Amino acid sequence: MIKNIIDLTVKEMQILKTSPVTVTEMLDGLRFKVVFSDSGYMIKTAKGKVIDEVDYIVNGFYRDVVDYMKNVITPNTLNKIIDVLGKCEATFIYIPEKTYNVIVYN
Repeated sequence: MIKNIIDLTVKEMQILKTSPVTVTEMLDGLRFKVVFSDSGYMIKTAKGKVIDEVDYIVNGFYRDVVDYMKNVITPNTLNKIIDVLGKCEATFIYIPEKTYNVIVYN
């Protein structure tokens, strides 16, 4: 990742001068885990902390994730996951669509 244009080599500077450059910036991403078991599912932070009511209230991302998972993981879906995969843990990345910034420089 380039943090300062002064740090570029001569070759890198020449590439930037002769080629279009696309800068993509991804903001406000959230990684989380979902643990599936016979008794239901549990949503955890990337570090493994169970998302509780305080996280739900304080962090809008967690609120979005929990609300989304309530709609996606129905009892029927949960039973299918357990039947096919058994008890398991899946990691996801949540990035709201509105947070992408793509800028093309010539």
